[in-house]
Amino acid sequence: MTEVQGLRHSLQRTVASKLRGWTLIQALALLAAAAFAYNGARILDAAPRTNEALFNDFDSAMLWLGLALLALLLAAWRPARPALTPGAWRPAIESLWRDHRMEIALFALIIGAGVFMRFFRFGDTLPPEIGLCCEEHINGGVAYNALHGERPVLFPLVRWTSALGFLVFGETSFGLRFFFPVMGVATLVVFYFLLRQLVSVQTALFGLALYAVAWWPALRNRQTTGGTLYAVLFAFFLVRGLKTKNPLMFLAAGVLAGLMSYEYEAYRAVPIIAAGFLGAAALWLVLRRGMNTSSGERALALLKIAWRPALIFIMAAGIVLVPMIVGTAQGKDLYLTSVHRQEDTRGGSRLADEWPDQLKWAAQLFLPFGPMDYPISPPREAPGVHLLDPLTASLAIMGVVAAAVLLFRGLRLWFVSWVVLSLVGGSLLLGEFAPWSFFGLLPVLLLLAALFVDDVRSYIARRFGAAGGRALTAALIAGIAFSFWWNADTLFNDVATSHEIQRVYGDERSFVYAMCSYLNDRGDENFTFAFSNARAVDGFAAPHETAEEQRRAWGDFIWACHDLDGAALPAAEEAWPLSDIPAGPVTLVFADPLGPADELIAELNRAYPGLGKPDHLVTGPADTYTLIGYEFASGEALNRTGLWADYTIEGSAEIAASRVDPLDGLVWDEPPLAPPFTVRWRGVVHVAELTTASLQVETDDPVSVLLDGQLVYSTVEAEASESFIDLLPGWHPVEITLTKQQEGGGVRLVWAEQFGETKAVAADDLFPLKELDGWIHERSMGLQGDPRQLVSQRFDFAPHLALTSVLRLASPTGEAFVTEERWRGFIDLAEQSELAFRAEFRAGTLTLLVNGQPFATADASAQPATFLRASLELPAGRHLIELVQELVRDTTWSGARLFVGDRFGQPVRVTP
Repeated sequence: MTEVQGLRHSLQRTVASKLRGWTLIQALALLAAAAFAYNGARILDAAPRTNEALFNDFDSAMLWLGLALLALLLAAWRPARPALTPGAWRPAIESLWRDHRMEIALFALIIGAGVFMRFFRFGDTLPPEIGLCCEEHINGGVAYNALHGERPVLFPLVRWTSALGFLVFGETSFGLRFFFPVMGVATLVVFYFLLRQLVSVQTALFGLALYAVAWWPALRNRQTTGGTLYAVLFAFFLVRGLKTKNPLMFLAAGVLAGLMSYEYEAYRAVPIIAAGFLGAAALWLVLRRGMNTSSGERALALLKIAWRPALIFIMAAGIVLVPMIVGTAQGKDLYLTSVHRQEDTRGGSRLADEWPDQLKWAAQLFLPFGPMDYPISPPREAPGVHLLDPLTASLAIMGVVAAAVLLFRGLRLWFVSWVVLSLVGGSLLLGEFAPWSFFGLLPVLLLLAALFVDDVRSYIARRFGAAGGRALTAALIAGIAFSFWWNADTLFNDVATSHEIQRVYGDERSFVYAMCSYLNDRGDENFTFAFSNARAVDGFAAPHETAEEQRRAWGDFIWACHDLDGAALPAAEEAWPLSDIPAGPVTLVFADPLGPADELIAELNRAYPGLGKPDHLVTGPADTYTLIGYEFASGEALNRTGLWADYTIEGSAEIAASRVDPLDGLVWDEPPLAPPFTVRWRGVVHVAELTTASLQVETDDPVSVLLDGQLVYSTVEAEASESFIDLLPGWHPVEITLTKQQEGGGVRLVWAEQFGETKAVAADDLFPLKELDGWIHERSMGLQGDPRQLVSQRFDFAPHLALTSVLRLASPTGEAFVTEERWRGFIDLAEQSELAFRAEFRAGTLTLLVNGQPFATADASAQPATFLRASLELPAGRHLIELVQELVRDTTWSGARLFVGDRFGQPVRVTP
């Protein structure tokens, strides 16, 4: 017996000695953690500061901060904790299954339901593959940049998770979103572990089921949102740490507290609320009466237990917060970014303008019959659909009320404070109230509901025994069945088909993504001519050879649009004549044309006969946009040169043959008809710079030339005539009529200056048009008060709107803006007629002139579009119609859309 006692004392001394040695190691580890963290902070603070990156040398600093966390892990480790001996893991698993097989089976079934709610039709309708919601494009841009050298600090979970999706699946909406429903499922798992710390197994399974089948988190988890996982993990580690007093739990809670401080303010407040609760609880333990020890003794006893976990928690949070601390010290607004942004939008006022109404909406948000009359901004939830099913909402409210009554029982004070302070704070500070702002409160509400149900279960078990327990179990199963049916029906039959929900996924961000995704599929060699009515696709007009140039060119859309080669068009109607077309694959793409797609398709076919229907035609979610693509294996298909020729037999008006003739040097070796015949050439001719000239034809046959509707050259009469007119840079309509009387000879089109030599017209300067119905369009660009103007001309089938941002990029300085748009054309009336004019414009002053006299004028209003309407009775004859827009400042849009019709509503023919 004495030997046994001696052996025991020897073992105790050995263990005590080792523990004292381990304590020394832990103390050294704490010092090392502090030193490593300081070195990481020093690297961040000393790094060169640039506009492109928040922190340089970020990766080096993160290495030191990672070492600091590893050292802190060593300091928090409990070495005396026994480990499983080799081969013991299998019996442990078998014992776990034997003791908890029903719980594990039900847990797996519920998680399966949660997976179904979050992944069924994922990437199909909820959310659609070609639609983006809310700030997804921003997250995608930051995630892409993170993979190419930049290091995002704020919202790391969302940005780095999206970056992982891009790394695995490529830069697509699927890659952008995939890991968020995965995180939603992970949140369910952690939520169950949290419930198991607080309630019975039966109640924990019930609370998990309510969360798993709820439609609202199932919808939100399909988008780029993930902060709720932080909050549930933080709550689990803190609750577990309070139970076990294990410093490792507080280490994890500290890390999460730091990470949440990089998320939105709603998540940043969670650790502060928790710290307030722990402080209040500690004060209560120290100061409460009716105990045998003094307050000082209780304080010392509490300090003895809590100092090590508290120190580990504070150091862990501090290490993670090093970038934020350094950035704040450098004057960067990192912690209260969105709060300050909201204050700035309301002139520095701290409280939201509508805070009384928002408090009312917050009180209604989670009611069984709510939310009611709140404005959905942005509309991420379906209007008129309750956020929670009746059972879940009722239990959540009962849980909050019961916890408020029992504030000092367990952790209820913390959870109630979490809900109330978040709702009140958001209502007072948010500039735009929306349910998604309070999405992170749902697991807290369900936890309170579970606490309430567990209290009811305990009461029924005491009052009614086993029979009452079985009845409650049956009621809970029936409740879950109802909840699953209600939520699945709501999500897939109401929300998924909601026009509002689909409209959110179909705004201008969506069709830019759809356009770039489509063009990426066209291959690296593709060259694109692109136009978008709602967003300037400036990336095609800006240089993007380097990664930094690409970021500037495409902004948030670099993840979808990088490496695209092409040019931006100011208007879809200006997709002809195209110049500098490469020989490789080419795509014409139009995103969301202003008018019906058929109108644009018909106009393109006027410019390029035989173009036909588009090769790619996609309609966005809820018909919010249209994407039109024409694909060419080679740009040569768009290189149309020459003029359109109609051949008629002399004395006949019927066209006998048609073709495109190259008038830079036509030889009559194989004409389509034998002379005599008449040929009429039509199209547009390009002028490179401002000049005064005459367009003439070198030929032996009688010929006449109309340029911009004016006769500039004729040899029809015995004596040739010529006239010289002022010509603006751009495209000018030309019509040439030649009477071929004898075989042989040739034709060459030349420019003649009044006091100079003739110059042959290049083949690339001619573009054929079968019909010349349309308008001469002049555009002036300059600066306000600057007399220097850049004036250009083109031939348009109809007046149209154009994006001025693309026009500015095309100007030599990039600073000039459109100062005037002018269209002119002629209407020939066989008899006196009443004409109706309707013009739509979005900026400046619009004036309609008839025969040189102002007839109607209007100024653009604050509305998206202004309409000028007028009617006029004109006599038979030829009438000049002009539409003039004057702009005195830079705008988003220039130009107008004009319809001219007769009294029956039929369009009237206009010629240059």
